[in-house]
Amino acid sequence: MPNLNPLAVARRFKPNKERRFRRHEIYLALCLKVWRGGAFLSVDSHSDNICEGGMALTVALALQIGETVTLEMALPYSDVPLTLTGVVRHCQGTRYGMEFVGLREQQRRLIVRFCETLESAH
Repeated sequence: MPNLNPLAVARRFKPNKERRFRRHEIYLALCLKVWRGGAFLSVDSHSDNICEGGMALTVALALQIGETVTLEMALPYSDVPLTLTGVVRHCQGTRYGMEFVGLREQQRRLIVRFCETLESAH
């Protein structure tokens, strides 16, 4: 069972010159919604890292590269639930890399602030 204290498990990933944003390891429960068969299918999921531009998550549902999904989550220490749009950019088994798209300014600020909090927890 993972440690559910997000700041206790947060650690910075090694810098990668190909990445635009620094990744932060974090366990976050979330709900993923995807359009299938004429209706939204909701699936529980969890992330294992986040950055300003996206997140990696594990989900027991086959997703396609380029597929658009809705991500619903609550960042720790924030009273504002987030509903974000993500596009599947990478796949490795049941682990998917999502890029956030169409962020509103308030959403972007919340994610940036959260990543800065994780950064300062080192």
